[in-house]
Amino acid sequence: MKFTRFGVKLFYMFLLVSLIPSGVAGGIVYKYVSDKTRENVLGQLQYEVHDLNEKLNLLLSKRRFRVADFSSDGFVRDSVEQLSYQSHEHSQISKELNHHLTVNKMDLDPDILEIAILNNIGTVIASTSQEQIGKDKSDEDYFRGPFLFQEQRGSYFSDALRPSQDQDSRLELVFSSILTDKFFHKPLGVLVTKVRGEILQDILETIIEQTDNEGFLEQQYGDDMYIVNGNKLMIAGLSESGNFSFGKIIETIQVSDTLASKRGFSGICDNYRGVKAFCTALYVPETNWVILSEKEVEVVNLQLRKIKYIFAISGGIALLLTFTIALVVSGNISVDLSNLLSGIRRVTTGNLKQPIQIGKRNDELKEVGESFNLMIYRLSESYESNSELKSLDKMKDDIIKDVSHELKSPLAQLRLALEMWLKWSVQEGEKVRIDQDGEDRFIGIIRDNITRINDTVESILTLADIDSGNLDFKKELLPLGVLINQITAGQKLIAEKKKLILTSVFQENLPDVLIDKTQVAGVLSNLIDNAIKYTESGEIKISAVRRNNDIEVAIKDTGIGIGLPESSQNQIFERFYQERTNSQGVGVGLSICEKIIKAHRGKIWVESEGKGKGATFKFTLPIPLPSI
Repeated sequence: MKFTRFGVKLFYMFLLVSLIPSGVAGGIVYKYVSDKTRENVLGQLQYEVHDLNEKLNLLLSKRRFRVADFSSDGFVRDSVEQLSYQSHEHSQISKELNHHLTVNKMDLDPDILEIAILNNIGTVIASTSQEQIGKDKSDEDYFRGPFLFQEQRGSYFSDALRPSQDQDSRLELVFSSILTDKFFHKPLGVLVTKVRGEILQDILETIIEQTDNEGFLEQQYGDDMYIVNGNKLMIAGLSESGNFSFGKIIETIQVSDTLASKRGFSGICDNYRGVKAFCTALYVPETNWVILSEKEVEVVNLQLRKIKYIFAISGGIALLLTFTIALVVSGNISVDLSNLLSGIRRVTTGNLKQPIQIGKRNDELKEVGESFNLMIYRLSESYESNSELKSLDKMKDDIIKDVSHELKSPLAQLRLALEMWLKWSVQEGEKVRIDQDGEDRFIGIIRDNITRINDTVESILTLADIDSGNLDFKKELLPLGVLINQITAGQKLIAEKKKLILTSVFQENLPDVLIDKTQVAGVLSNLIDNAIKYTESGEIKISAVRRNNDIEVAIKDTGIGIGLPESSQNQIFERFYQERTNSQGVGVGLSICEKIIKAHRGKIWVESEGKGKGATFKFTLPIPLPSI
């Protein structure tokens, strides 16, 4: 196929007009998805550290209240006041005080490691650890701190790593409060409680396992979440890799800057493993700690990379389709223009025997070709008469000039029509691209594929939302049978058009379920619509029964069935999976149904005995537990 210069220009123009807008739109959409994903990740990390900070504050407040409560104990205060006037270390008062601390106070809290009382010079005069009695603790911060901050009338807190016999070190949380006499509130000493540091780790693990009333995880935590104290020691943490570096010194920039500036940080950084990550650091002034939550950039980019592949594949398909259409259209026009120009050149040389060959067209080019061929035929007849040969020669010259002049107008109109075609405007009376339904077949192809690409993009955004946790489920207690009847009533007209029987059967006294009405209605509509679409005759039956603590819904049809082996049939719920390559849609409807049902703590599956034997789609919804 030889292209004319006009055909080449038309080909390039078609590609530019088609590809530039789609390329720009694809780039904008990908940029938006990328920025939104990164924004959501940082927002989630910020929520995590603030949530943990609130729980730590609650824990520390409870412990401070405990030590303050111990220090206000009348027996403790009276005993310490009496001991301040006793010179003998092992008096009866001291024994009774130790017994009171060990028996009456230690049992109040299983996390307490030691309760000790120091006199006003820092000597341990009573303790649940007998070996500590008599030791000088005046250089410890938990002794000096309450005196330095006595005007605040609050307890003092510190953390420390202590040597241990069965492991390298253990973390202790120390709370201390001043003991005063009853009347003049003169300082008598300091009461100290030491709590096992593992309670910080317990809080982290409890947060991950904690669920709300519906049973969903409260949040999705980052790859690493840990606490660093003022000495830059990691004192508690959880990691996706399972490697928690307790007692490790964390010298990352975000930790150092946060401790120095006492302000938080949120952005991209190098974590303590030296890997690029999204990081959020929160400074806790009450403890001089830093709480950090981190998610590796590569993990976030993995999802973005999948989206990029989808855009690349979609763009490649659009490019191939556009290239093919442009090649066919410009090629056909080039062939007909070449034939027309060749015929004109033959006539100018005196060749009137060979007519112009125009393809199957119904436009101005065909009319020009037919008129030109008629002109050649009449010229040939004129040349057969010798008597009129000279006049015919002159007539030939005049006609050629007239034809050459008149060709300018139809060619100009042709170019204008083509430009209007490229702008998706069909001229009145033009039928070359019109199919049997009266629609421009090329525009129809382009529109269908643009619609398909648009539907594909909209379906991806919807799944993300659900995984990040952005799709808002508005749940309410509803009778499932009423909802099924509403959906079934709307689908019966469609079923009747195909002469299908659509029925619904429910078990009596079905309990209400806690669901998002709109989302579950979408699942039911999708499954019933699929059953109607792939069933040519027979019945579609919707049923609902109670199975222990769940309600099981089944949509059974007598349609074409599923050709996959029984063990592989649930592959149809995977993204973009299509058992038949020529099926309509983009292959994500069942995947969205699965995610909605899982978000309601249910499950969905399919049962089919094979092709031509129908299929039964089933899903469950949990029955809410009665409130206590």
